[in-house]
Amino acid sequence: MNLDLVYTVCFSDSFVSTWRDALLQIFKYKTYYNFVIVPNILGNKTYSYLPLLNYTDKTIESIENSIRVVSEYSYQARVLNPNYRSFVKDDTVVMRIPLLGRNSDEVWKSTLPTNMKKQLKKSFKNNFLLKNGNDRDLILDFYRLFSLTMKKFGTPVFGLDLFLKIPTFMNSKYYVVYFNYKPIAAMLLLFDEQIVWCPYSGSDESYTELRPGHFMFWNGIKDACDQSKILFDFGRSAFGNNNYFFKERWGAIPVKVDILAPNQLNIYKKYKLAGNIYKRLPNFISNYIGPPLCKRLPDL
Repeated sequence: MNLDLVYTVCFSDSFVSTWRDALLQIFKYKTYYNFVIVPNILGNKTYSYLPLLNYTDKTIESIENSIRVVSEYSYQARVLNPNYRSFVKDDTVVMRIPLLGRNSDEVWKSTLPTNMKKQLKKSFKNNFLLKNGNDRDLILDFYRLFSLTMKKFGTPVFGLDLFLKIPTFMNSKYYVVYFNYKPIAAMLLLFDEQIVWCPYSGSDESYTELRPGHFMFWNGIKDACDQSKILFDFGRSAFGNNNYFFKERWGAIPVKVDILAPNQLNIYKKYKLAGNIYKRLPNFISNYIGPPLCKRLPDL
């Protein structure tokens, strides 16, 4: 595969447009040109292109004209930087596995490192049950695991309504791994023309040694191959953190995400203190304040 595609392929125009429409209907946001106006907790506004997406249909080279439209305001745009290679700790990256022209057997042979194959073979022995689709019960199981995982990392979680409505807008599929009929790992995949993207996942830490996440992601990669996609995108990470290293063990390649804003900030450092406070809150408080808070945080 031409590795240039790993660094340059963005979401399609139709995917981005549908995502924008979904946010307008679910969160009741307003727009300004192609930007979504996100009111923050202080009553100010951020013009975002686009909330919740790791990147959009534009790269760093093609976003310039769009930014001019909102340059006098507080704005944010996340775009791929195809030429960046000098990664340093906490750089924002997305982790991608190239799939073009290869089936899952070929990905197994040519992409997966030896240790990852060993981990996967162990997971195959655990009699997991994998369900996927968009049934309400499946989404509820996903949401419970996802909420617990986000709380562990000190990140507020979106309301259930977002996840129930995503399938009405996007080509999506929820995956849940069960062990002895108990849900222990889950993820959401979104399918674009060339990319399969995993924006959200979660798991029950007490079952980590069984490697349900390995089992789950491998099945997602196989589905991406079956649909002849170019890339499997594990989603956003901070370069050099534990989440990054887990994805790197799959043979995933980091691609820099530039976060364009009037004042450049590292989002992982920006919310470090708030995250430490949030994860110590009682669940009944975090569950109450999380969904409305998420709608007012353009950095998520």
